[in-house]
Amino acid sequence: PAGNLPFRPPAPERAPEQASEAAAPGATLAESPAGFTASPAPTRILDRPPGIAAAAMIPAPGPAPGAPAAAPDPGAGMRYLGQTLGLFLLVEIGTTLYFVDQHAAHERVLFEDLRRRAFPVQRLLLPIALELEPAAADALAAARARLEELGIVLAPGAGRPARITALAEPLHRIPGEWLARYLAGLRGSEADLERAVLADVACKLAVKDGEVVDHEAGAAIARRSFAIDLQHCPHGRPLWYAVARRQLVKQVGR
Repeated sequence: PAGNLPFRPPAPERAPEQASEAAAPGATLAESPAGFTASPAPTRILDRPPGIAAAAMIPAPGPAPGAPAAAPDPGAGMRYLGQTLGLFLLVEIGTTLYFVDQHAAHERVLFEDLRRRAFPVQRLLLPIALELEPAAADALAAARARLEELGIVLAPGAGRPARITALAEPLHRIPGEWLARYLAGLRGSEADLERAVLADVACKLAVKDGEVVDHEAGAAIARRSFAIDLQHCPHGRPLWYAVARRQLVKQVGR
């Protein structure tokens, strides 16, 4: 049904040593001047074929022309300058400026927290009813134990999941209608289930383009995202773009 929200298969994780070998598309634009770089991302999103929902686009591997493999070192004199253009957190480290995508970086931080099960599960005062087609009900029944590990507790009705009765603390901030539609459209193998659900939930919870981020929160998002080995969001987008002082000096003729 059109209202269903199938999960987005997230970009496959790579260990840091692998990420330096295989590359990240879109990390450095071919037409960009020297000195402009971006955090590595191991996949690119293919153009959407007709009839395929955006949420179901499949990541594909691609090259990483000249992208740095290592995260910036926030311990090397990081200075948070503030939010700019309604989307970027501007950070100075040494002689480099980093434009951190506030949504992608916050999404990555939340994903890591959710994956560590860092939040308590709380019962809902009003359970969220699920309206499920038979195939969707069977899929959720098969995934019920794994979803409970992720902080989504389902109660059966007539032998099949009928309502959500408890959620991990951050998930209480997600509208119940969205969560019900998302679960009703959830498909895929059990092996992909955890990463897919946590990636989509983190994306839903993260600050968005245009949202105002105060100074303390912006600095915390940037610092925590730099501390993560994989410098891309769970869906494959790079966390930051960087420009070196030498390039700016060159552009103004010094």
